[in-house]
Amino acid sequence: MESKVVYLANHSQRANITLKPNAIQLKELKVKPPRISRRKDTLNYLVDEFTDQNDRTIGDVLKKMPGIEVKENGSILYNNKPINKFYIEQKDLLQGRYRIATNNITAADVTTVQVMENHQPVKALINSEFTNEAAINIKLKDAAKGVLVANAQLGSGIKPFLWDNELFGMYFKSARQMINTYKGNNTGQDPGAEFRHFYPRNQNQQDLKLSIQEPGDPPVNQNRYLFNRAHAISVNNLWAFENDKQLNLNLSYLQDVQQRSSLANTGYYLTQEKLLEISEQLSSTRRINQFEGALKYNINNKKYYLNQELSFLGDWGSSNGIALQQDSVIQNLSQPNYVFENKFDLVKQYGKGLLKLSSASRFERSPQELMVSPVSFPFLSALPGSGQWNQDLTDQQWSTKNKISFGWNRNKFKHNYTAGMELKERRIYSDLQEYNKGSNSGDSLKNHLKWNGAEVYFNPDLIFLTGKFRLSFSLPLKVASLQIRERYNHLDQVKNRLFINPSIYVNYEISPMMNLNINLYRNSTLGEADQIIPGIIMQNYRMLTRNSNELQEIELKGISGGWNYNNPVKSLFINLNNTANWKMSNLIYSYTFNGQFQVLTAYILPNQSFSNRLSARISKGIDAIKGTFTLEGSYGSDKGEQISQQEFYKSIYETISFKPSFTTRLSPWISVAGSLLFSSSRNKIYGIPDIFKPVRTQIQSSRLNFFPSKKMTINISQERYYVQNTYTGSKTVHFANAGIQYRFKSVDFSMDYTNLFNTKDYVTANYDAVGYRIANYMLRPAQLMLKVKFNLRGKTRSNE
Repeated sequence: MESKVVYLANHSQRANITLKPNAIQLKELKVKPPRISRRKDTLNYLVDEFTDQNDRTIGDVLKKMPGIEVKENGSILYNNKPINKFYIEQKDLLQGRYRIATNNITAADVTTVQVMENHQPVKALINSEFTNEAAINIKLKDAAKGVLVANAQLGSGIKPFLWDNELFGMYFKSARQMINTYKGNNTGQDPGAEFRHFYPRNQNQQDLKLSIQEPGDPPVNQNRYLFNRAHAISVNNLWAFENDKQLNLNLSYLQDVQQRSSLANTGYYLTQEKLLEISEQLSSTRRINQFEGALKYNINNKKYYLNQELSFLGDWGSSNGIALQQDSVIQNLSQPNYVFENKFDLVKQYGKGLLKLSSASRFERSPQELMVSPVSFPFLSALPGSGQWNQDLTDQQWSTKNKISFGWNRNKFKHNYTAGMELKERRIYSDLQEYNKGSNSGDSLKNHLKWNGAEVYFNPDLIFLTGKFRLSFSLPLKVASLQIRERYNHLDQVKNRLFINPSIYVNYEISPMMNLNINLYRNSTLGEADQIIPGIIMQNYRMLTRNSNELQEIELKGISGGWNYNNPVKSLFINLNNTANWKMSNLIYSYTFNGQFQVLTAYILPNQSFSNRLSARISKGIDAIKGTFTLEGSYGSDKGEQISQQEFYKSIYETISFKPSFTTRLSPWISVAGSLLFSSSRNKIYGIPDIFKPVRTQIQSSRLNFFPSKKMTINISQERYYVQNTYTGSKTVHFANAGIQYRFKSVDFSMDYTNLFNTKDYVTANYDAVGYRIANYMLRPAQLMLKVKFNLRGKTRSNE
């Protein structure tokens, strides 16, 4: 309104004053939202506020967000627990293989990362079953929806000739999602790591495996030591229909050839005075061919849930290697594995009642063959022949799990009653025989095991819920019956057991930002078929295994607890967790050495072990410098009993680690990141003092990024590894990398120079229960890579 001054006489009167509207120019007002905000159980992280010019993918940005932890293998944790779902626009396209998204979706295409606390993926169970796990949802920018986004990368390098090529395409709209990828390289990157499933898969993997003696994995980044030639393809499609219906198709194929070499020195304390030392030069080639596919149909709404999934895994890999001591030992291993699985789940609400049905059937077959030449086991070399032996092993399993559950809601109380049955059939065939000698091996070198198991269980559980307090009590009763028959060693047993495995879980919300939880449990189980194989199996060229005729029985008692504080306003997240387990078993495993060769035998002897894990994590964001500071610490202790060279030992293994790290943007043209890991491990054998001295390790890494312009990024990084132990003394290894990226319109050019100091080997040392191992690994040399990446984007369509 206009301003007007009116003078009035000093007596009572009526005056009419008319004002004319007048526009006023206000000063510019800029509202800046916080980097992290909360709405009920959902935290929202603004991606642009955590991103700098060096960040390429959303995975790079997730590592900077306080409260979110990204492990080296790509798994994501929140409140020190793995997430139970990873959504893109509220849909689960990748079905647990979310590293495909975090490694390929660009940060520039994402507007918000949402963390949904206490997330229940099944909508029909939201008010019936509580979960303390979180889910992550990626919200895309409008420019990335309804449009085909594609990237193509060509890379070439030298020392030796190197190549690194990629193709990536994604398309997202409300009714359709798609991510397809191809990656191929020989630069030490493992594209198959993106195909790893991070959701719990509730299935029994075959664990009876033959192996060759080969180099392990040193504690350095994989691209430092992996010599490979890899090709990986993934196809991921999702179709959404009306009434919350969804269809997923996920396919992947991996072909890789991996070569490794190392010099290993292993020591075993046979007695306090006697030490057995083995020195061997190892080289191996592993060929991986793996195809995986899954088709899933899903209906998920508040009243009804249906899930039907059919999956297949085919793995026809092989390995060969040479172990050089005084003589060369040639090892060849064929290890295919085939898995078919069908899953069905149904949840239906009836007023305050709830019905759940679940069924899972699985077939797995793994025919393996290990050839070793020559074999020098005293037990085998006494037999005449060429010294070349073949171990055949076929492990075949079929199982079905079915259950039905009824539940009722009574205000604060929820009742659930579950009845189920599991049937399992397993066949294990093995034969160890001398090459070209036919099938004349003795019965002690053969196995023909038939394993039939059945379990029937009933599980009543009670849930009590208030606004801040949640309690769950479960008392499952299980009757297990096993029939075990073995032809050659005349084994015929029937086992019947009743197990009662109660558990109590309590969660108390002290405040909207703080909660406390505790879990007490007991779990008794019978062992698996591979733990009762009576015939000898050549596990590798230096180990024979022979198990007891008695089935292993395990009783596990545990307690775990956690305290969490999440304050998004102050960007402060604190997690403290502890887990303690007491394990009792009726079998103990003995390692006996005959010369340099090891025989693993199971004996009937009750024994117990104890483990404890304590971890703490503090994560603090500082908005002023767009930084995140994290402090992590952990302590682990394992106490156990074992037999070696017919002597009984009690041992304790302890580890302590402490790791501060930070990321920050010092100015618009520079950002810094760094971490420093301190760790110490110690093994002690009671009654034998001072055999093992502590192994102390320091790993320091830092990265400096310069941004001379909006189109150019220059980065320098370094890593320092320091190891101190009794056998190698103190060792320090340095690595350094440098790179430059330049963007011209929709094309990115980059040059990377890795391992600037041309560090060629890495020496590490560690302990096991009664020995030590020192390994010298060959590393990749200094290498220069040139890459060009084309970023293509189609025309935007309406997001239906």
